[in-house]
Amino acid sequence: MALAAIALIAYGAQCISPVLAYAPQPDLMAQVSAAPVAAGCALPKRGIRMLPRVSPASPPLEWELDASKYVAAYGAANVATFDLTVDAAGTLRKVVVLSVPQHPGMAAHVTRVLMTSRYAAELRDCAPVAATIHGAGLPFIVHRQFTRTVIAAAYPSGWSARHPSACKVPAVDRGGGSVLSTKDYPEMLPAFVDSMPNISVDARYRTSVRVHVNSATGAVTGVIAAPSGLPAFDNEILKAALRTKYPPIASACKPSPADYEWRATFSRGTFP
Repeated sequence: MALAAIALIAYGAQCISPVLAYAPQPDLMAQVSAAPVAAGCALPKRGIRMLPRVSPASPPLEWELDASKYVAAYGAANVATFDLTVDAAGTLRKVVVLSVPQHPGMAAHVTRVLMTSRYAAELRDCAPVAATIHGAGLPFIVHRQFTRTVIAAAYPSGWSARHPSACKVPAVDRGGGSVLSTKDYPEMLPAFVDSMPNISVDARYRTSVRVHVNSATGAVTGVIAAPSGLPAFDNEILKAALRTKYPPIASACKPSPADYEWRATFSRGTFP
């Protein structure tokens, strides 16, 4: 009974003693130290993230920069690799491009994407820190060469005043790949040949062709009004313009215009 009483007194003293109350207890201390981390952020340890935004209205996004993950999903030929240094404020400090998909202009494109993007700094115990990722990566999907053509009737000055009740032939807007395959109005798209150059990513060529037509809806003459600087593209647009029937879509608008303008753009894009 005496020993039991002594033990009880000792237990009571331990419960009220400041020293004993704060004695390290591994399991308890682990829970206490983890509590602020869990409250501070959802992911205490995280690498650098890219924060792309497709448009001002799009929701926030976060992209990992794990090259191996993207190589497995898209293949090494479509993944750019680079070293990336981001400070604790999320500001890009240095980028070194190591490899890019094999397309003209890709090195400049990748560098521009990386330099103009926003970043979230690396987190260690929820605290942002400066860090460098060696061999980071992102997929860059290069699109086929693409042509967009807008065909609009060219009405002379004062036409609307002379024909106040007449309608105008609506413009036609068509797009398509470099290989002529569309079923709708195929003559409107230039039939690019294998000799067309493999144009640089982000390059954009624009041309304008003026066509004079006769009453039988056929083209009489055509001239390149504004060359693109890529003769093969200009010539293909001119050929397509000369073989088209006018107006290019069914229209009951009278009197029929005698002139049309083709405005065409030739480009190759990539994502991102």
